[in-house]
Amino acid sequence: ITTASAGKSELFYHYRQYTMSHDSSLSLLLYPVVSEQERLASFRLINALVGGMSHGIDPRTHQRAERLYQGIIRPILEANKPYESEKIALELVDVGAGSGSLSAAICHEILNEGLSPKFRLWFVDLEPANPTRFFRNRNIRIFVDNLTFLGDDYRDWLSRPKPLPDANCLRIALVSKLFNNLSRFSIRHLSGKELSPFLERTEGYPDGETCFPSICLAPGGKGEKSLVISNTRVSLQDGKTFVQLSLSTFYQGLYLLSRQTDFAQISAAGLFLPIRSFAPECLITKAGKSVISCSAANCDYIIVEDADLRPRDLVDHAFNFSLGSLTIRDMTKTLKLKGNYIYVIWPKREIAPLLAGEQIW
Repeated sequence: ITTASAGKSELFYHYRQYTMSHDSSLSLLLYPVVSEQERLASFRLINALVGGMSHGIDPRTHQRAERLYQGIIRPILEANKPYESEKIALELVDVGAGSGSLSAAICHEILNEGLSPKFRLWFVDLEPANPTRFFRNRNIRIFVDNLTFLGDDYRDWLSRPKPLPDANCLRIALVSKLFNNLSRFSIRHLSGKELSPFLERTEGYPDGETCFPSICLAPGGKGEKSLVISNTRVSLQDGKTFVQLSLSTFYQGLYLLSRQTDFAQISAAGLFLPIRSFAPECLITKAGKSVISCSAANCDYIIVEDADLRPRDLVDHAFNFSLGSLTIRDMTKTLKLKGNYIYVIWPKREIAPLLAGEQIW
């Protein structure tokens, strides 16, 4: 749970889960460190390890790809070229690509439309896993004109004078669940007042400490069905937490370890829960420029899917960096997302696709 250190114990970030093989029910849980100074090194190690595994892709990848294609990418293609069964050319820039499985699934969605596309693919990640394994199938490989890996921190990569060569055709950037890798993580002791809106939205919340394992799992207790443990994320004012009320005493222990706080100094009221909150610095390149504006200077459209980037966070960033030349549309409600936000961004010089989302900038 914690790493050995001379000072306070270090916490780990929310875990990532990877299946071990196609026919195994076992999963590998990997925990990036919380420390912002060490987190990138942690992700490099995780990416290198996962790149050497031959597990199947997340089954949700195909669902996500279909949603992205039907709700966003197809309208973009239709706006930029007559949508007929003819050859189209498309460049995809996958920033924070990981395994590359999402881009591969999107390519499959386009092929399923009966089109004959030519793909140029760019993968940007700290230590890119080998995405070629998702393009080994001849049915898709013959449509790929170019596939390039760029091993770099995206904030360094976008600080270059020319991060990508000039586009030969329509170019779309995909930034999927990348910014939340740099989100702030903490364990908070939430008071009753802070918890009130949360508890009102949590169906079946038990009174007092009856959901704690020491009570509900004790002889004569209500049993495991009375545990309140879920990976459902709930929004609070300063971030998101998880519906894991039965783990309050567990998080209390981590809180004490990481802060070296005397147990007697902690009020008995309230609950201990993990809080994830957006880090504004993830939208700033190492050269001090806007990640969004630099991406828009190199791509026609940008699709951002993120767990922690709220609309007001994105609008604040656009205001602070004077991004008046860009249009931002929030597609979260339109695509019926609950755990993540999704946005489409494009320079006003580009054709506006017919998207049903809300324009926030």
